[in-house]
Amino acid sequence: MFSPTSRTRRATRFSTTRFKQALAIQLEQSPFLNVLSGEKVNATLQLMNQSIHDRITQEVAREVCLRTNSKAMLAGSIGAVGSHYLIGLKAVNCQNGETLASAEAEAAGRDDVLRALGTAGNQLRQKLGESLASVQKFGRPLDQVTTSSLEALKAYSQGIQAGQSNESDASFPYIKRAVALDPNFARAVAAMGTYYSTHNQASLAVEYYTKAFELRHRVSDRERYCIEAVYYASVTGEQEKALQTYREWTQAYPNDDIAHNNLGGWCTRRSGSLKRPPKRRERQSGSLPTWSDTET
Repeated sequence: MFSPTSRTRRATRFSTTRFKQALAIQLEQSPFLNVLSGEKVNATLQLMNQSIHDRITQEVAREVCLRTNSKAMLAGSIGAVGSHYLIGLKAVNCQNGETLASAEAEAAGRDDVLRALGTAGNQLRQKLGESLASVQKFGRPLDQVTTSSLEALKAYSQGIQAGQSNESDASFPYIKRAVALDPNFARAVAAMGTYYSTHNQASLAVEYYTKAFELRHRVSDRERYCIEAVYYASVTGEQEKALQTYREWTQAYPNDDIAHNNLGGWCTRRSGSLKRPPKRRERQSGSLPTWSDTET
């Protein structure tokens, strides 16, 4: 869970929403971290009688962390110093408030922020105990798994934020703008496919799912598995390939509840003879991670 510090507010040219979304995408590459979804954060805030539209303070973030049985929360900052940006990340134990690990990086300018954020994110993963080999394998640069366009990333991030409200259609204009700004932004293209699929516009859903599949080398491995499984199941009808993809997804990311739920749901739908994976503790309801990202 991300909680901005005061330095973030001074970096007026790089929004907190964009920073938060980029960090979530960077961390979700790890097989050892699960990032708490925005939907679950909002649901918890509502149980706490907190507005989902207010800035989350570190105190509120810690309470959400405890209520959701999460292990840690992330405090992040991005501050402008002349033309440079200083980025800081800190993982804090939800139980006692102690710092578990921290990392810093400096960006030479606005266009270098994603690279620096990715560097800080990878450093934090190592300090939290993930091996260098794992970070290198599952730690591609952010501009390679999102977009090199900061404006497209901003629009996508606004769409994700809007979609976490009760009015999910509010996401669509932002996601559509993200694709217009960068037609090769695979994550946003996949989200367009999901939107059209849920609105019974099959031909447009197929069009965008196919394009996302063609661009799948431009997303994280976790997202790639999702795109491939949807493509095989919903576009080409290659159900055995879909099943194999779901299995590979759960093997690569054994702690990913979405992967396990989607595999179980696929098996249940396809055949009663297929053995459903055993129930796992603290499993969340399954949904494809295109509109909202998997979180810790």
